[in-house]
Amino acid sequence: MTVTPLTDGAPPSPSPTQSASAAASAPGPHTARPGRRSDGRSPGRRPPLRRQLGAFILRLHFYAGMAVGPFILVAALSGALYALTPTAEEYVYRDLTTVPAVAAPVPLHEQVDAAQRSHPELTVAQVWPAQQPTDSTRVLFDVPADAEGNPLAVFVDPSDARVLGEEATYSSLGELPLRRWVSGLHESLNLGAPGEVYSEFAASWLWIIALGGLWLWWRRVRAARRRGARPARLWLPLRGRGSTPPSAGTPATAEATGGDAAAPAAGTAPAAGTATPVGTRRDTAVRRRGAMNIHAVTGVWLLVAVLGLSATGITWSHFAGDNVNAVVTAMKWKATPIDTELPGPVVPPGHEGHAGHDGHAGHAGHGGDGAHAGHAGHGGAGGDAAATVSPRTVSAQIERVVVAARKAGLTGALTVRPPASPTSTWQVNERWVPWRTTSDAVSVDGRDGGIVDRQDFGDLPLFSRLSAWGIYLHMGIMFGLPLQIALCVVGLGIALIVVQGYRMWWRRRPTRPGSRAGLAGVPGVPSTLPWGAYGCVVVFAVTVGVFLPLVGVSLVVFTVLDAALATARSRRRVRGGARGR
Repeated sequence: MTVTPLTDGAPPSPSPTQSASAAASAPGPHTARPGRRSDGRSPGRRPPLRRQLGAFILRLHFYAGMAVGPFILVAALSGALYALTPTAEEYVYRDLTTVPAVAAPVPLHEQVDAAQRSHPELTVAQVWPAQQPTDSTRVLFDVPADAEGNPLAVFVDPSDARVLGEEATYSSLGELPLRRWVSGLHESLNLGAPGEVYSEFAASWLWIIALGGLWLWWRRVRAARRRGARPARLWLPLRGRGSTPPSAGTPATAEATGGDAAAPAAGTAPAAGTATPVGTRRDTAVRRRGAMNIHAVTGVWLLVAVLGLSATGITWSHFAGDNVNAVVTAMKWKATPIDTELPGPVVPPGHEGHAGHDGHAGHAGHGGDGAHAGHAGHGGAGGDAAATVSPRTVSAQIERVVVAARKAGLTGALTVRPPASPTSTWQVNERWVPWRTTSDAVSVDGRDGGIVDRQDFGDLPLFSRLSAWGIYLHMGIMFGLPLQIALCVVGLGIALIVVQGYRMWWRRRPTRPGSRAGLAGVPGVPSTLPWGAYGCVVVFAVTVGVFLPLVGVSLVVFTVLDAALATARSRRRVRGGARGR
């Protein structure tokens, strides 16, 4: 029997009631089948350990980002500001640091004498002879009343030995008050020792968050390629709003997207070229993927700079920095201090001296003058002891010492330190200034200009050279304004990464009334890790904590928090299943 169709070969159209019933009962790509979870696994079956660990790393990245993010944000913004302060300092203090080009400067000892006459009660600690025709000469005096040992800088015009003015100075880099204030903001929020915990917390976690983010980005790109989707392009992080969304029937799993995918229901994906309605769940997911792409791709671009800033920042910290110094000392990676003892018999000049001024004592803090001078912190005075020779001796010998240093091959801008005791030598080293990549040092007998010892940068241990380069790259000194602009961009980029991370969390946070998600928006919580795995993480945290105490303590806290959230989630599921039965 032939059945005549009601229309042109089309089957009978179902009624609206039939359509709704069929749509509700038909298994779609995201519909759980009887006895199965929505991801296809049996309800009681634990996911593979590899997948659980991947989800745990994602959650750890989230916990660390949420907890450390504010500290990293402050460090990034203050660091971006600090990067520009060397150039800003030159402008703000230009009346002190620069002079009209000088063709025939007066002798250096006359310049030092002029500065000494302005403060006859103080002792000369350092002299910075003018290097360029437009530079002023800087004479630094030890100030006994300063509890932190910061010297006072007197600026002298080399053309006529006229005193231009004076300012307090900080560290052997000669930071003036503007740069010192910004430096203190970056280092400790200008709160002193208690505030240094913030910067150590940020620096200690920054490299871990960065490497974890790199792994998550690589996993996400790999999963996108397996789905046939186009991952975000490294060179166009702002183009579009994320990866090509999966088509209907090709769901994006939590593993593929790092637990962040919110795939639209089957049949709701708009046709190609159709704008996604604003405010819908799909629009929220698309915007979140856009934030994720900016967050991830910017992080990949800045990874090398981030790791370098983190490593050098750790060496300047309190707890971890002490551990670094202990390791460096134990491994004998420090440079041997330059010899500062005068040869032969010395006639006492009739006054006592302070012993132990070596000025080239290796890597000890932030802001050391050259690779040889103690690395003494943003705000330290560089570890310089006050010279105790008379002003007359300083005036009589300084010209001879500078000439000897130049003949010994020191061509850069110089720091000249008078003897620390009657039996000590003068010390001269090249300052770290823009476009300077080495710093040589000599000790000079002021009586006859003889070279007692020398320490060339190329002869230093590899660690000392690497740390010196890292220090002055971090501080924006080595390559002048181009480096300072690059560091400012890096700081703003890190701030952008943090902001986009919080934006991702804000868009994925639960918004339904009565929703319970523990710590709102925690990604990738499929099931509880085995307790043995949690134990291994705690052991790892304790091990890391020996070297990076703030990381170890906080990692234990994050692990306990994760176990508590996962356990609570599991119990809610059990209670929900019992009520369902």
